[in-house]
Amino acid sequence: MKTFRILIIAVTSLLAAPVSADGIEYLVVENTDASTTEIALTSFNQIKFSDTQMLMIGNGTTAASFPLKNLRKMYFGPTGSTGIDTAEWDTTGEVEIYSTSGILLQRGAMDFTSLPSGIYIVRQGNRVMKVNKK
Repeated sequence: MKTFRILIIAVTSLLAAPVSADGIEYLVVENTDASTTEIALTSFNQIKFSDTQMLMIGNGTTAASFPLKNLRKMYFGPTGSTGIDTAEWDTTGEVEIYSTSGILLQRGAMDFTSLPSGIYIVRQGNRVMKVNKK
């Protein structure tokens, strides 16, 4: 949940800056059940968080609200126009798993079963991602 809140804060920071890229018209919120909601960027100018809700505020009123426990991810739409790629991984290819201090822990298949809960850096070729094992 902490990682998700950091993601939400990052997206909120992006929304604080004027969005001027051509073709970006709305924020897409995807829920854990894979349903999505598109909120026009012109309908809100602020995102607030409570302990349980994310609220999108426009002109002093709530334009949309979402339970935090149901949120999976957010991205700008229309899909494909933001320049942000979804990372696709070859789950059969060789990867390197590092600790956050840069120590190589494993090389080979992407397998976290022997590792304790924590945050890891995974590298496969020229792709790198952060993984939070719970």
